[in-house]
Amino acid sequence: LGNATAPLSSTAVWNNTRSSLVLTASGTLLLGTDYVVTFAVQNQAASKPAASVSVSVTSLSVVTVPSNFSNALYIAMLDWTVKTASQSTPWPCDANTITVQLQPTVSLMLCKASATDSNPGYPVLTLANLVGSSTLSAALVVTSSSGVFASTGAWNQTARTFVLNLTSQMNASQLYTFSFPLTNQKSYQSAPNISLATSRLTQVSSPYAIMSAQGSAWMSTNSKLNSTDEIAALFIRRPAFLASAPTGDPRWSVNQSSAYPCADNTITVSLTFNVPLFSSCAFQITVSNLVNTGTMSPSAITVSSIFPAGTSSSYTVTSWTQSTGQLAIKAGSDVPATTAVGETPVTFSFTLINPPFGQDAPTLSVSADFVVALGPLVASHNVSYGTTFDGHPADDAGAAAFTDNYLLNSLAGPTTPAAYPVATTFAQYPLFVVAPRLHTLAMQSTPFPCASNTLSFAVLSRAPLLARCQPLLTITGLSSTGTASTNNLLATFLSGGTGAGGFNAGVAAQTLSASWLQSPGTLTMNLTSLLSSATASGS
Repeated sequence: LGNATAPLSSTAVWNNTRSSLVLTASGTLLLGTDYVVTFAVQNQAASKPAASVSVSVTSLSVVTVPSNFSNALYIAMLDWTVKTASQSTPWPCDANTITVQLQPTVSLMLCKASATDSNPGYPVLTLANLVGSSTLSAALVVTSSSGVFASTGAWNQTARTFVLNLTSQMNASQLYTFSFPLTNQKSYQSAPNISLATSRLTQVSSPYAIMSAQGSAWMSTNSKLNSTDEIAALFIRRPAFLASAPTGDPRWSVNQSSAYPCADNTITVSLTFNVPLFSSCAFQITVSNLVNTGTMSPSAITVSSIFPAGTSSSYTVTSWTQSTGQLAIKAGSDVPATTAVGETPVTFSFTLINPPFGQDAPTLSVSADFVVALGPLVASHNVSYGTTFDGHPADDAGAAAFTDNYLLNSLAGPTTPAAYPVATTFAQYPLFVVAPRLHTLAMQSTPFPCASNTLSFAVLSRAPLLARCQPLLTITGLSSTGTASTNNLLATFLSGGTGAGGFNAGVAAQTLSASWLQSPGTLTMNLTSLLSSATASGS
């Protein structure tokens, strides 16, 4: 082919039987531009009249040219063969980039709006119904490589419009792309019906719907998008908990650190959201039914971030109601996603004081608030890799060894008392508290009538006795004695080490005043002062 300036391939396909020549475009043929193509054929020997030549176009969506196109002063309406509005992110409160692609059927030239207009100008583009952005009204930076758009456009949050001026001509049948930033609102929504209006020119439809978005290939370059619906501009994803992984394992749990009465108990909550948690969204996470704790004031609760690291200082308690056990917290800094599509695991912990009595684990629930409430996720009483537990774990197998014979043998030495027997799975039952069960051994110094008898007791508790609980130790059944009732019966706790097989280890001998009632034969003593001085932990 001749004429290298035409955007056509350098060769064409000639079919001698059909007397046809097929040319392939290598670029954009602009409306209203003349193109000349030359090619050589060999004439036949015999004479013949001129051929009736026709030209057609295939593999292209062609706008039908009106029959009166060539009539004097016929002016065509503006149509758009491409009109898309796509986005970079569907996450609530995230910084979004709106990308618009347009391809006009007529050139948008410098022209007067009417015969009386003395100031010719380029048409102005207006995108309307851009619902779903928290960006305040301002001039927004426009990004485009075409050179026909102004460097900024006017965003009006109240009117939900974006107005963009042209600085030079948009050519017919040429594809143009521009982008501008908007911040997504925190409320989820489907994509709004965006429309396009153009000043000075008459559109086929006014305003022109611009609802279509770019195809699924757009997702490959915008990894935050998780479905073709999310491609459309200002589609905002609904926040949700991800309850289980593809493997079936849970993506949330609630655990505890201690099952002992009055102990400091660290509750650890792990959750996974389908969107990152931006502080501008003012999200709140609530843990409910943390009942019967000894923690009274919200100021006594500190929330620490375990994952992701670095946000512990920004977590704050927004409310704590001791009577109902409801704790609400929020983060003052962004919690980022760990995957491209927005999966956001969060693990945080806080410490409460266990009740002074044993209890089964209550049914906890965890919920979140992103304008629309999420959840609640309910633990009955916790979920661990697909297993649901009831209100308490089974006793530790070692608990059977805690008998009176065990205590007797321990006193004979040198056996050391075993650790407190609590189930190894207690962590999976948040706020399950072990009942303080005692194992005891009673001995005396003399069996003779009317003699002064020293009674000795070895006591081993199933759970630590903490000074915070102010425990009262009561011995009953001491009937038929000759000792009158008194509030000042002395009870001596032996010092540890000597012949005690590890009992009272590290404790100096102490004497407490006990309350003695002769008639029922009951001895009661408050162990608080003893426990407070016994060890650093007061147990």
